[in-house]
Amino acid sequence: MNNSLLRKELTFGIAILFIITSIIPSMGQIIGKISNIKNADFENINEVIQTNRRENQNVPYPDDFLDQFQIIWNKGIAVGPPDLLAQSFKPSENTLTRVELLVSKIGTPTDNLSVSIRSSLDGPDITSISLPPEEIPTDKDWIEFDFEDVLVNISQTYYIVFIPWGTGMVYLWWGYDNHNFDSYSKGESWLYTNSEWSTENFVIKDWCFKTYAYHLSNPPYTPNIPHGPIVGLTWTPYSYSTNTTDPDGDDVRYGWDWNGDNTVDEWTKEFYPSGATASISHSWNTSGTYNVKVNAEDISGAQSDFSSAKKVIIVAVDNEPPEKPDAPTGKTFCKVGISYSYSASTTDPDHDRIYYMFDWDDGTCTEWTGPYNTEQTISMSHIWNAKGTYQIKVKAKDEHGEESEWSDPLPITMPKNTAISTPLLQFLESHPHMLPLLNHLIELYNTKKQMFLREGLRPLFI
Repeated sequence: MNNSLLRKELTFGIAILFIITSIIPSMGQIIGKISNIKNADFENINEVIQTNRRENQNVPYPDDFLDQFQIIWNKGIAVGPPDLLAQSFKPSENTLTRVELLVSKIGTPTDNLSVSIRSSLDGPDITSISLPPEEIPTDKDWIEFDFEDVLVNISQTYYIVFIPWGTGMVYLWWGYDNHNFDSYSKGESWLYTNSEWSTENFVIKDWCFKTYAYHLSNPPYTPNIPHGPIVGLTWTPYSYSTNTTDPDGDDVRYGWDWNGDNTVDEWTKEFYPSGATASISHSWNTSGTYNVKVNAEDISGAQSDFSSAKKVIIVAVDNEPPEKPDAPTGKTFCKVGISYSYSASTTDPDHDRIYYMFDWDDGTCTEWTGPYNTEQTISMSHIWNAKGTYQIKVKAKDEHGEESEWSDPLPITMPKNTAISTPLLQFLESHPHMLPLLNHLIELYNTKKQMFLREGLRPLFI
């Protein structure tokens, strides 16, 4: 190091931690954890502090938040023009807002101290800010350099460049000089002297710094045109796939427009890594020409434009619906509040599998249940909550969506008065087809009774 570099080797003990308590509240816990770490474990020190910060989520943060940092110090070094200092780092968010450095000054300088952000040490400043000497303390302290927000690439290396102005070596940047462990594993300190940057044999391993950032979500790029069949049959599922990338590296999901109206009809059930291929199946119920498109949405809700359309021609398949099911079978004299089971079956001319739906005639129907094999008998249960007479029906549909007619109804009764005598009840339960005849005889009885009463006669059968 030449004479233009003055080392201000102010030693304050080994591994002294200087942490601003307004950022991380539980400092006693952190210091206690760090004090128990052996030198070989110090490469994980930032992970320890990050874990503690995550455990203290009640800390009030502004829109930005602490991203990268190195907070261990035991030495301060000053440089004067044209020499410079720098610290490399890798952001984990894509918008850098400000940095804090542990700095101090010697005497009463009259020139500014500047800090810039660069993507390469010899490259142009991405952003820069200067502070007047009166804002730099004589005793070391964390000083904020709040520049305009800048977009950065996640995990790419950037540099905080420490630029003193004027003459003399009056501004100090504090850091840690122990090379037995790495206090910040994603970067290192740099010195510019003799017209070149170097990190070899430099006394400081890492400077003390904090970067603040937030995540600005840019929408994913427009997905590729869907890949899949261009001709198909109704009721037949086909697989389509696509992929895209997200400029921020966010995971994405895909919204599929199956009819070309620029409206998402179906989202993928999961988010995929940026660049990964996503697949989904779809079938159409009616024949026609369909323009299939897809867009992408990242985890922050930012959406891309729709892709170009893939034209898909769907031809109607020659399919027959299931045959009309027989009337359901089961008990016809029932009690309120008790579950009763009813069975049904039918056949499908194409031997397709079959779904069933029951109508309980109390304002409720089952969902489509199945699929079942053709001619397979199925059963479903129901509870009625009010007395009366109900007409149970059932219908079927095949796996292509073609529906049968409703079956003929099975009349059932929830008696309103004293139950019919047990032998008659047992007879009617065994012969449910006799129930309509019984109802007819009762109606005929009431009609004849009223006719005799109007004539002033007393029927013998009263």
